[in-house]
Amino acid sequence: MTTRNRIHGSRTVKECEIKWSGDHNPSINHSQWSQPEISKCRDLVDAYRAEHGYGAAVDWVWVASELKTNRTPLDCMRHGTVRKTHVWTPEADNALLQAVKVYGLNNWLLVARVVSSDATAQQCQNRYQRSLDPTLKRGSWSPAEDAKLQLAVSAYGNSWVDVATMMEGRSNEQCRDRWNERLDPKINREAWTEAEDKLLMDAVGVFGEGKWKAVSEKMGNGRKDSAVSGWSVLHHVTPNTDSSGSVQGEIRDSQEGENESNSECGRRPFLEVPQ
Repeated sequence: MTTRNRIHGSRTVKECEIKWSGDHNPSINHSQWSQPEISKCRDLVDAYRAEHGYGAAVDWVWVASELKTNRTPLDCMRHGTVRKTHVWTPEADNALLQAVKVYGLNNWLLVARVVSSDATAQQCQNRYQRSLDPTLKRGSWSPAEDAKLQLAVSAYGNSWVDVATMMEGRSNEQCRDRWNERLDPKINREAWTEAEDKLLMDAVGVFGEGKWKAVSEKMGNGRKDSAVSGWSVLHHVTPNTDSSGSVQGEIRDSQEGENESNSECGRRPFLEVPQ
């Protein structure tokens, strides 16, 4: 390619045209797509295919022109194409494992093409890293792993992808859950108080039983959602309303039973990170 076809020898004329047309042209609409706009785009796609045959390639330039909302053809293709939901089956899992053997862990687009026309690169990567990776550890955490996780969190905070790079055999989700449910020093492990009982009943009355994350956040006392859920099960908590319509709670066991059965009672020492 000749020098005159490049700007300062780095970008070609065509590259500049594409970059301007796709990103910087002020006439391009970069706002979030509305549902009516998406529906109209897909209606145009259906109309094009009805006229030219369902096996014909869609003319996205035509779709963008007919849509009349200043979208690029590429943007119309992204929103006008309906992708089927991919369902992971044993056959798909096996295809994923075989594709990873061929293409490795850095070519998820190629892997996805082998697995299914419905599977995306991100879906394949997540499925492998969270479920199928043979190096994943699935057993209990050792004290050494806990100490290492504490060290990783002190270095990377809640960036679980980075934390997991220090935890061989543990996924970022495993690291996140272990920290949030067991190691976070902000977790409240004291015995439940009557005031907390009332907070719990009020929160369940607002969000309903089963919405434990929202209930935990509403209580705001350091109780994790799993602890809140477990406590409510152990104590058979059922929110009901009295004659005035206010939410009341029924707790059908004794405080002694709580002290014996509730695994969250009694503070556990926080593991020290080795120096």
